[in-house]
Amino acid sequence: MLRHSVKVFCILLALLGSSCSLQDHSIPEPDNPDPGTPVNNEFKVSTTGVKQEGDKLYLQGNVDQVDASYKDNGTVGFLVSSRVTSDGPINPDPQFNNDPNIRFYKVKYFGKDLDENNSFTPLETGLTSILEPFAFTEQYFRTVIILKNNKIIYGNVIHRSGLPLPAKPSPWEISTQEYGVDGLNLSITKQGQIPAIEFGFVVSYKQKESDKINNLPTVSDEKLDINDWKDQENFGEYIKAGPLGSRAFHNVNFNFQEMYYRAYLILQDESIVYGNVMHVKK
Repeated sequence: MLRHSVKVFCILLALLGSSCSLQDHSIPEPDNPDPGTPVNNEFKVSTTGVKQEGDKLYLQGNVDQVDASYKDNGTVGFLVSSRVTSDGPINPDPQFNNDPNIRFYKVKYFGKDLDENNSFTPLETGLTSILEPFAFTEQYFRTVIILKNNKIIYGNVIHRSGLPLPAKPSPWEISTQEYGVDGLNLSITKQGQIPAIEFGFVVSYKQKESDKINNLPTVSDEKLDINDWKDQENFGEYIKAGPLGSRAFHNVNFNFQEMYYRAYLILQDESIVYGNVMHVKK
């Protein structure tokens, strides 16, 4: 009888031991398909330099690593700050903010496509490059990825200085449009090589018959500056010409009997480009 009890007790101990070993057993993590490559869920970019092709200059960078788990929208590009005179403003640490001396060049978009299938275009590693449309004597630039909610992935900054300007920089062209119900309208029809820092309208008007009026207004007359491109919602925007000519307008919030007006641009080298003069009389 005692021998039988000991045998049962041993069987119970064996069962308990087996149960304990199963509870303590951990499920192994999935094997890394390439054990030599660490698993990393983060974006990484680097700025590599420039490439000259004839008279064209291309900024170049690299998408070194992507976050495969990221399933939202984003943009890859370059943040640039440059100047054409030694005393002009410049930012040696270009970041995605409302500094008007910083330009954001969009290279590529990735994420959810705007189609009925709602497909997804992932970002791939490799070279990213874009034409630098402006001339400069000094420049700071870096590669950047902008994610949802303005989360920024910055690359290193590259600095270039002591560079000559073109002998004859290509000029800007700006056109003044007819007076409309929304006010004064303009169109930038050609983008020049010297960056523009301000644009809008110069006006001369009279509110009563005895007032003096200038039929060829300049910046010495009244300026109506268009500055919404500097707003916080437009980080990185800069003055440029689009495929159909960048159009802009300015409300007229004053009374007048007669007015002469024309569009203007002020460039980094402090030169001024004027459009054609328009005349309106009530």
